[in-house]
Amino acid sequence: MKKKIILFFLIIIFSSLIFFLLSDGTRYIGVNKKVEKQNIPNYIKVIEFYERHSNYKKLVKTINKNSNPKYQDKVLNISLWVYQNIKKVKYKEEVIDLHTWTIVERKLGQSDQFSDILSVLLVYSNYDSFFTRRFNITHPITFFKTDNYWSIIDPYYGVYFQTDNNFSSLDNIKNNNRNMYHLTLGKVNFQNFKTIFFDKEFDNLNELNLYYNNLINYFPGTKNIDEISLYDRGIGSRSYAQKPFHRILFQLHKIKDYFLKSK
Repeated sequence: MKKKIILFFLIIIFSSLIFFLLSDGTRYIGVNKKVEKQNIPNYIKVIEFYERHSNYKKLVKTINKNSNPKYQDKVLNISLWVYQNIKKVKYKEEVIDLHTWTIVERKLGQSDQFSDILSVLLVYSNYDSFFTRRFNITHPITFFKTDNYWSIIDPYYGVYFQTDNNFSSLDNIKNNNRNMYHLTLGKVNFQNFKTIFFDKEFDNLNELNLYYNNLINYFPGTKNIDEISLYDRGIGSRSYAQKPFHRILFQLHKIKDYFLKSK
């Protein structure tokens, strides 16, 4: 009797899986902020998902092959790759928002896409990372965790923060115990800040620091982020959900939230 019950459930599961794979799913493509809905068979979506997963693994392996195993060198090496290999969208160029991998394929992105791809590549290099517009953050920033504390990188401008030759923790950054560095130009100073922030109208370093201070005031601390579910931190938690196991957990998390909200 038990064997028949098990066989029955296996048939149900297998039939449901076949039905799901042959059914149409949806995906959304944004072109210059206009979103188009497309129907696509789920089995194609699954195949493409695993292709992207494989591509991410190969890319981070290539980027990191000559990296010093020290955590700081590895993070900076990945950030430098993004800064040097993804071009900034120019006026009247198309902005396409599909999958994060599209940014790598096009080698082109706007400010939030820089943070998007960096956060994914850091996750594939075994760092917790995400970017978000929660907490009233209007300027895309990549959050990453190392040595049990969170820090930030702004990959669009190629800047990060250090304290005593290590990445500044969010708490140090919020308390102004930090120095701003650029990925290629070193410490940000009055000689290079206009080159780095090419599209900002900062007249001096005080205006630059005020700009970041106003952003940083809204940032959560390490404890605040750790209290937020892994799948609620970022925009759709795209950085985590690119991995198959995390994608399953992310979907289960969404189902759980749906039933909790419907009560």
